[in-house]
Amino acid sequence: MVNDNWTGSSAAPAHWPGDGTPYQMIINGQGTLAGLQNAFAQLAKRLGPEDLLFIHTNNHGDTDNTGAYLGYPSAFPGGSGVDWGNEWVNLYASTFGQMLQTLPKYRALITMMEQCGSGGFGPTILETSTAAQTSFAAACVAGASSYGATYLGAPWDAFAYQWIAALAGQYPNGSPLASNPDTDGSFVVDVGDCFNYAQANGTSADSPNSSGAGANPNKLVLAEEYRFIWFWCWLFATYNEPYYERVLAGKLTQTEFMRRMNKIVPDLKKMVLPEADKTLGALRHKFGPEMKRALEAVFEE
Repeated sequence: MVNDNWTGSSAAPAHWPGDGTPYQMIINGQGTLAGLQNAFAQLAKRLGPEDLLFIHTNNHGDTDNTGAYLGYPSAFPGGSGVDWGNEWVNLYASTFGQMLQTLPKYRALITMMEQCGSGGFGPTILETSTAAQTSFAAACVAGASSYGATYLGAPWDAFAYQWIAALAGQYPNGSPLASNPDTDGSFVVDVGDCFNYAQANGTSADSPNSSGAGANPNKLVLAEEYRFIWFWCWLFATYNEPYYERVLAGKLTQTEFMRRMNKIVPDLKKMVLPEADKTLGALRHKFGPEMKRALEAVFEE
């Protein structure tokens, strides 16, 4: 939603078309090859083994004899009446893959592409990703077009609109989703759920496709993940479930649910973990020697 003649020195549009609220995303660079290379250089310094990287591309692309490509302007000339056709250049999947290879090893990569021909990026991304798990989704297959649709009285890219809405738990103006995207009852909307929702609710002219690498890539989530030992999960889930049902019913967004959860979890841990440590200590004292003998019998035979 940035003006065509935006140069980076003037203010971008101030309000989100979904509900008229101010934009929250800060634009701090131009969409050129140099800008993308700089972003990857910064990522290479910051990504750690447990990190997740999300990449989303949108709008113009196609496929030619060299392969699938994402179109971008070679420069951002200022002023009105700019012929952007003269500024257009191609970022091919092969070049994008080379940039992915510059990243260190990390936990997970989620890539969702909307541009025409976007599906042609899939094989290269899976081949060049340095992540342990990689999920790829695209609005259309290589050589095909992706399509827009009118939502909330404004033009949107249909597949990306529905995919992101499923993840957010609501549409941009706060209206409820057409259905609950969490069809597997896992109590979290993963990238597989987002894809299925976008495929079911987007435009039929699109040809959505997805692929992945690593263990269960379709189960990746763009949310905070918690790791609890089993008894903590059992205690926690029993009393937490009624509140998460508000998310499933569209009465509470996932973002707000996690904000409130993060607020109370430290107090819950203070309540439960000290007593749990005592109980585990007693159990270890009681069963430790028997476990030790059982393990020795298996591994020292």
